[in-house]
Amino acid sequence: MPTPRISQTTYNMVQKDEAYTDLNDNMEVVDPEKDSEELGCCGKCLAKVFGFIEELTDKWWFVGVVFTVILTINIVGIVLDWLVVVDILNMTKGLVFGPPEVEITNAIITVTALSSFTFLLEVINLGIEMKTGEPWIEEDTGQVITLYLNNIPLTIINAFIAACREIAISYFVLAKTGFSLLSVAIRLFLALVHFVTKKEKTYRDSFTRFLLLIGLGVLFSASMAIFIFSYVSPQEGNEYIFRKPETWVKERPNRAKYFDGVSIFYNSPSFNCGTQGNDTKWLKLESLYDELEEKVNRNWFELEFTNSGAQFRVINQTSESTDISSCFSMDFGTCSVIKQVPASCNSLSGIMSTTIKLTFKYDKPTKYLVMGDIKYNAKLTSNQTCVDTQQSPDGKLKYLNNELGQLVYFKTKTTAANTGHFQGNDTTGFDFYTYPNDIQNIEEVWITGFRQCPMSGSKYPNLDATLPIVC
Repeated sequence: MPTPRISQTTYNMVQKDEAYTDLNDNMEVVDPEKDSEELGCCGKCLAKVFGFIEELTDKWWFVGVVFTVILTINIVGIVLDWLVVVDILNMTKGLVFGPPEVEITNAIITVTALSSFTFLLEVINLGIEMKTGEPWIEEDTGQVITLYLNNIPLTIINAFIAACREIAISYFVLAKTGFSLLSVAIRLFLALVHFVTKKEKTYRDSFTRFLLLIGLGVLFSASMAIFIFSYVSPQEGNEYIFRKPETWVKERPNRAKYFDGVSIFYNSPSFNCGTQGNDTKWLKLESLYDELEEKVNRNWFELEFTNSGAQFRVINQTSESTDISSCFSMDFGTCSVIKQVPASCNSLSGIMSTTIKLTFKYDKPTKYLVMGDIKYNAKLTSNQTCVDTQQSPDGKLKYLNNELGQLVYFKTKTTAANTGHFQGNDTTGFDFYTYPNDIQNIEEVWITGFRQCPMSGSKYPNLDATLPIVC
């Protein structure tokens, strides 16, 4: 029969108790150094780590450090969450990109407000545990509540948004994501501390730690997804481009991917000639690339309407003169378009009924406009009176209750006969662009992110009555 073995500590206790002195002859004293050799290398390391952690938990300064770290994590996390909310609420629709859907925005605000509550709960709970040794809620349970009610939902929502964009919706999201990765490591360490120091371990404790580990894994994965979605740009042909770290802050999404072949088109209720409806006939004003150029002298456009037709003119204004660079006449009776020599392009003021003047301006990208925006101003002259116009919620240009037309972004198809203001040429003649034969809906073009999401930006330029225009 093997000799019973006891630890050195137990042996010392037995020695002090005379009632058990007879056990000395029948039990073998365990040598800690010899025993550690039998555990192997990994066993030695674990024993040392657990022993070191137990020693730390008895020191007051270590408890203070733990409290400070958790307090700091929560304060920084809450501040970053609310800064993200502020950025989202300030976002406006522009080219390609805009703010998230209302439902997603509301979800972010709700979870952020809930996280403020869980922050207070976790800090107060930890403070009570430090003071009395008996917390309201077990520390691991508190971490699970914080993870599943705050960190995980918010990170998943941000990953969901990032999958629809090519840069982060807010740089505070990236800061919070990096901080979340740091908090994963810190929470793992705190879970290890509680595992080592807690004397009684139940099935409930094991299940709580299981949920904690699963939650930390989900948080880590969602955080890494945000970085990938923000800095790896999907291209045509299932290709991906990783943006260089030095360009992470200043670089914008690829212009060519979204702007090639895209222009501003105009449609008028008067374009009702021919067999097709007027909403299928469009006049091209200017390409987006033309608007993106920082020109000192910019064009404006004039459309003079009569009862039977209209004249379209492109005006180029310099510091010295105002010249007509292009001119077309439209006959709504025959549904024909005729190109005229700019020098002979006289105003129809003697017989015209109304004149619409348009000018455009490109707003550069900002924190809240990822790819910038196109703004325009329009003036209406009728009976020699110049008035301002309005833009309806669906983008139509109006004066009072009268619809004046609509400005929309379209992409010209490669099958179109020309890329000028009208399709065609001097030999074949000119005609309107027709939808969907010659131009493509911009919603089919501006598909964004890894999830190939519908565009969140504006389908048309936005009216800005402050832009200067000669009336």
